[in-house]
Amino acid sequence: MLLDKNDEEKDRKLAYHVASVHKNLQAPKTDAEKKSEITQPLMRSFISHAQTFDPDIPAELHNYIVAKYVEKRKFQRDGESDSSYMYVTPRTLLGIIRLSQAMAKLCFRDIVNQGDVDEAIKLMDYSFRSLNSKSGSAKDKRRAADGNNEDRMTLIMRGARRVYEKRGIKPIAVNDLLNLINK
Repeated sequence: MLLDKNDEEKDRKLAYHVASVHKNLQAPKTDAEKKSEITQPLMRSFISHAQTFDPDIPAELHNYIVAKYVEKRKFQRDGESDSSYMYVTPRTLLGIIRLSQAMAKLCFRDIVNQGDVDEAIKLMDYSFRSLNSKSGSAKDKRRAADGNNEDRMTLIMRGARRVYEKRGIKPIAVNDLLNLINK
């Protein structure tokens, strides 16, 4: 037996929730979800500051990138491992270089490091895998099920969001944000 006791506050919350879901086709955001959103001004400020960097790739890292490219070409040619489904071309190499530089920009650096290159390669691999199989690989499904699909940039953005939340809803200058993150 189900008892339906009259409680005006609970009735109001339930009615609001049902009406909101009906209107928007999704549940209304909780206060915690609203606070965790990145505002447009913060995102614009972050992107604007990142665009001021022009990362260079050190000579020793060029050798690493070339070795990774040659390795992927070999896998493609030999049909070995998970990388054999890739169609690796010089444009792929250029994509790795540009993605590496973009990763360095997002970290506000003028020098690309090996972590940037590795992240770029992981992104390219994931992109190729997603094109190869509409359902995705078993490893990708496990990562999604575990909720463990956060990369380095997600963690950086989460840190930036935490700093922003600590300051309240006031806009924050990028330089102030960087100083707080580095503390």
